[in-house]
Amino acid sequence: MLSNEKRYAANLKLIRKTAGLTQSELAEKLKCRLSTVSYYETGGRNVSFKMAAKYLALAKKYKLNMQVADIRPAERLKHARPE
Repeated sequence: MLSNEKRYAANLKLIRKTAGLTQSELAEKLKCRLSTVSYYETGGRNVSFKMAAKYLALAKKYKLNMQVADIRPAERLKHARPE
């Protein structure tokens, strides 16, 4: 069973591969460094919400049914304490 980090990384790689792009080509398309794409795909770094939106737009273009939860951890919500 894959850890969440490995699952996110595998899904990001799947999006890139389905689009027929190399890491370098994807980095250029996303306007980021090649090393950033590599970190994402190895689970070394989580994508930001802004970057997740770019990946999900690409996934949608290639008819991959993915959501934010498929490519990055959910943010913890801070609940206000009642006074």
